[in-house]
Amino acid sequence: MGRSEGSEKKLFVGGLNYDTDDKTLKQYFERFGPLSDYVVMRFPDSEKRSRGFGFVTFERTVDMENCFAMQPHTIDGRSVELKRATPREDITDRRGGSGKRRLDDDEPIDPEGKLMRKLFIGGLSYNTTEEGMREYFEKYGSIEDAVIMKFPDSGRSRGFGFITFEKAFMVDDCQRDRPHSIDGKDIECKRATPKSDAKKPEAQASVKKLYVGNLNEDISDSDLTDYFAKFGKVTNVEQMKWNDTGKKRGFGFVEFDDYDAVDKICLLGRHFLLGKKLEVRKALSKQEMSIIKKAKLNEEYSKNSNSGGLSGQMSMNMSDVGGGMGSMGMGNMSGGMGMGMNNMGSGMGMGNMNQMNQMNQMNQMNQMMQMMNQMSQSGNQGMGNM
Repeated sequence: MGRSEGSEKKLFVGGLNYDTDDKTLKQYFERFGPLSDYVVMRFPDSEKRSRGFGFVTFERTVDMENCFAMQPHTIDGRSVELKRATPREDITDRRGGSGKRRLDDDEPIDPEGKLMRKLFIGGLSYNTTEEGMREYFEKYGSIEDAVIMKFPDSGRSRGFGFITFEKAFMVDDCQRDRPHSIDGKDIECKRATPKSDAKKPEAQASVKKLYVGNLNEDISDSDLTDYFAKFGKVTNVEQMKWNDTGKKRGFGFVEFDDYDAVDKICLLGRHFLLGKKLEVRKALSKQEMSIIKKAKLNEEYSKNSNSGGLSGQMSMNMSDVGGGMGSMGMGNMSGGMGMGMNNMGSGMGMGNMNQMNQMNQMNQMNQMMQMMNQMSQSGNQGMGNM
């Protein structure tokens, strides 16, 4: 049987009750016709918890079409969502494949796919070798691939690389064990960004706050906490409400104690809660988005220029922060601080520009966000002297 032929008889089943198992799935759908396959997808951990969706494949296309037409369906007290399964060869997935259409939320990410097993390693010593990096991370499990990115002209290390484990849980173990240090240098470990998201400025930001949309009145803060706690420690949940009526606005925010939980949630992409398909993305303020976008523009500029790029970025970003402080009532102090940072950016550009140009885009954006927070704190302390 060809792959496309099998997919014509296959249905995606979303919004499953977390207690629904393979046997229950089979018993429900075989009333519409014989099944050739059925499965509830589970997390690859020791508890094998349900991910809230699965697949059923009928032996005959007519039975699948009949089942699809008779929606809605309810299993174990939960209304489920049915969609026709998409052939993998027709998908451009987040792991960089090619096909006839883009990936959307109709096709969940494979929890054991390469994307979920890959880590970005930043801040490496220029003396660190691929063998040394591999040897360090092998304590967390078998390594499928280890690579340090190098300049094509000189062959020198660019200071970052990638590690791909054989199993996804090894990434989780490695991330829980941060911080890491190789060859006497602290390094940064982050889940690798999908190629399809590489041009999105927010994709590489490290944040602990998650935006959650498509919520309804029935979803409580406790429901959100219980669902997202499987990814990390939840520190706060807030559902936004209308001021006049007090009714929920259909979106909210979930905060964690670590940015890695947000990264993993966004990578998986598809999430169901009480029969609703949730919209999730990293929560960034407009000012943070502006800084990240400018950092990305500077990264593009730096590729075509040997000087001036980073200093321009720093002076521009810090001036923006100064302007923001001024709008909060800090008066001329914002201008002074903006000028000071312009000068500092120029100074840094004069001495260390060649080295700075080697910084990867991710580190630049995160540093800009940290500087913004530090400047805001310094401004608040200085208001007493005005």
